[in-house]
Amino acid sequence: LSETAPTSDKIAQIIGPYVQLALGISSQSSQFSRKTVDSVSVAPEASSSNDEDLSFAVGYRLTPYWGVELAKVSFNKFWGGDEVKKGEQVSPGGGQQSYNLDSKMEVEAVVPWLVAYYPLSDHIELQARIGYGFYDASYGVTGNIRITEPGRIVRFGYNESNSDINDAVALGLGGYWRFTTSWAVGGQYQYHNSNFVDSGNEADWSNHRLSINLRYSF
Repeated sequence: LSETAPTSDKIAQIIGPYVQLALGISSQSSQFSRKTVDSVSVAPEASSSNDEDLSFAVGYRLTPYWGVELAKVSFNKFWGGDEVKKGEQVSPGGGQQSYNLDSKMEVEAVVPWLVAYYPLSDHIELQARIGYGFYDASYGVTGNIRITEPGRIVRFGYNESNSDINDAVALGLGGYWRFTTSWAVGGQYQYHNSNFVDSGNEADWSNHRLSINLRYSF
């Protein structure tokens, strides 16, 4: 069975290449693995943040119903709040150990997408997408640790910096309104997640992204 293409001239004219700029807001979260620093067992809690980001994409619409796209997204660095974790415990020497740490995460992503379109009218269409993202992360934990024991008080800063590259499946849904034969504006929801490991320090990252997109079709 062959596809029956929409008869609208406007849809027919946008078959081909396009470029897209998007302004997004991301709800991000991360969970860092437990670690031991100078006998202090540190377990940063899950952190989350809402941050704006920009993305740029180039794509090619193969038919009225299918297309491919390559997107570059810079997820802004976010911190896990003012105090991700405060902890206090009895030290082996009979004193107290305490820590006050923040987590940080920054991710750069390149995502090839396969896009499915469903035109609702000459000007409005829905789309669903599945992609395979390549994520370059810089992450770590920073703050201070204090050890108070008989005969000694130690307070020191702690700054852990890690990086890793990983890949994972990404998903998205959206819709567009074409106000000319070349220009369209729309919105998208995307879900990204990945796991990063560097020198035994692990971070689980997930991202829910909403964006407003401006697209120009050649």
